[in-house]
Amino acid sequence: MQSWILSAEQDPIKAAATGKDAAVCGDCELRHHKKGACYVVLLHGPQNIYKSAKSGNIPKLQDLTSQERQKLSRMLRKRPIRLGSYGDPAAIPASAWDPILKYPPNHTGFTHQWQNAAAAWLKGRVMASVETRSAAAAAQAAGWKTSRTSITGKADRNETVCLNKTAAAFQCDECHLCDGKSRNIVGPVSGSYSKRFTRADHE
Repeated sequence: MQSWILSAEQDPIKAAATGKDAAVCGDCELRHHKKGACYVVLLHGPQNIYKSAKSGNIPKLQDLTSQERQKLSRMLRKRPIRLGSYGDPAAIPASAWDPILKYPPNHTGFTHQWQNAAAAWLKGRVMASVETRSAAAAAQAAGWKTSRTSITGKADRNETVCLNKTAAAFQCDECHLCDGKSRNIVGPVSGSYSKRFTRADHE
């Protein structure tokens, strides 16, 4: 199950153009506004979800009937959830995530805000997203499990290669290693903007 963290003030494409994507992505170096290598194609999921929400086609949780809430909870119990298919989970307070996270059997998530004290509650729940070995070492020393993006995707001694990038090609909803507590993961940069990710900057 996907979750989308979007600004209520501006659609994702405009937010990325103006720099207001920082409201949902924090200081991530891979942000579209920074001409980074973010693999999320804004025109697809984020923009469509934003338009649907603004059109009233996505109901607000507080507006659901008791029966609808029960149906939603049953759905959540059956499926793992990704915290922030776009957007950083640290942009949403723990008080909003906690009622959701008590239902799914598993979850995955990633934050670039691992150095921010306000995001400390995510430690053990999501992965610290890093792009260099030095950042990985710092995050691990602070108690985080890391997800390192690299040019080659080759693992260091304390890392496991992303299972989606192996011959088995596991999907995230099958794997669950990026749950913030299992292992340190490494994977190759991917997506339409992967050429923006250079070895000089990130290895």
